[in-house]
Amino acid sequence: MISLKGWISIPFLKKSDFKGSYCGMRYRLSKINAEQKDQIQAQIWKGPKSYDQTEEEMETEQFPFSAQGIEEAVSWLNEKYKEKKALWDQVTYR
Repeated sequence: MISLKGWISIPFLKKSDFKGSYCGMRYRLSKINAEQKDQIQAQIWKGPKSYDQTEEEMETEQFPFSAQGIEEAVSWLNEKYKEKKALWDQVTYR
């Protein structure tokens, strides 16, 4: 299970993206401006390639730009991991 407590905060996301992986699932959290307001954009894709190197389609969801939004994004990441576990299990690293 993904837990980012102590690893990510709103001040961090104001300045930088947060990228990580969990058992074959890669993810990225970033600040975007959508509909005239800041939001957290969460993206997932199949590893092993990094965000900049992947050619695979990414799944994306948006959340409020707040501490609660970070919690919602992490919950979404965990739901997607469980939902697509068979896909993530196919990832091999050389």
